[in-house]
Amino acid sequence: SKEAEERKRKRRMAVSDVAMLALTVNVEEIFDFQLHCENWSLELKKEQEKARKTERKSLTFIVPKNKKSDASTNRHCYSQKVKWREDSEKLVWTTLAPRTEPFFFRGTCTALQNAFIIVKVHTLKTLLHPNQPAMGRVLGCALMNLTSILDISVFTGRVKD
Repeated sequence: SKEAEERKRKRRMAVSDVAMLALTVNVEEIFDFQLHCENWSLELKKEQEKARKTERKSLTFIVPKNKKSDASTNRHCYSQKVKWREDSEKLVWTTLAPRTEPFFFRGTCTALQNAFIIVKVHTLKTLLHPNQPAMGRVLGCALMNLTSILDISVFTGRVKD
């Protein structure tokens, strides 16, 4: 009968959806880090020093702006070229003139430690103007991880072809 069916429906338990949710939340502060690039020098190997004696050298710095930056493709990065130096001069760049302000990196400490800087070394035999852009041949690149930048702020890197 209808009454019996209604009683059975009321006695039945309602079937509900069950969902399991597991979360791992990592909360970090976002900082604006200032990266100052000063006192860079280039030391060539003995065999390269003789061959490249007459060529001028210049550096290009590719520095990330935030965690979404990709220095390998120069996406969302600062790109700064420094003046050409002759081999008769000491190959030292005390500042990244004309840039006087630091590079800024916005992100967490973890994002900064996972980032890297690329330094390209350009070489050119004839120079038209001292502020000429880095149109010369790329001698090589050095990739410098920022893993320990919060502990040690001194870098050394090898330029590879």
